[in-house]
Amino acid sequence: HRGYHHRYADTDRDPHTPDKGFWHAYTLWMFRFKRNFLSTRYVTDLIKDKEINFAHRHYLAILWTSHAVIFLLSPTAWLYGVMLPAWIAYHSFALNNTFNHLKHGGYRRYTTRDGSYNVPWLWFFILGEAWHNNHHGYSKNPNYGRCKWELDPTYWLIWLLRTDRGAKR
Repeated sequence: HRGYHHRYADTDRDPHTPDKGFWHAYTLWMFRFKRNFLSTRYVTDLIKDKEINFAHRHYLAILWTSHAVIFLLSPTAWLYGVMLPAWIAYHSFALNNTFNHLKHGGYRRYTTRDGSYNVPWLWFFILGEAWHNNHHGYSKNPNYGRCKWELDPTYWLIWLLRTDRGAKR
């Protein structure tokens, strides 16, 4: 996301550009993505993080073990507490990739080099991600909402979970 989507948004170098079609942006990009396309130069801070490295090295073991344990404890908890949220997250991401870079009922608050739009009708499905042009216009701000009616509940959750809320900046 850091190295390719923002830098090359809506070009051939953007992995999930909708310029290659609806289904490419929605899901096919994951199967067409070339591994050698990735560069570590955009994530040097993550490479230095011990927890991130641990999770990266043991990802499959963590994934399958957690699925198995939760399923053995309660198949219902696994279905509604793991699989349903994963399904919702995947489709939210796919809707974001597909519609937030096409004008389908959207508007642009920021003039950017890409075709990003804020798409209000998507808000019900993807919450704060619907304000995608705001994200491209001011990408370092985790709050995508820029006015009273552009609500971003994802940011509210980030704000609640922050450990440095009381620290002076």
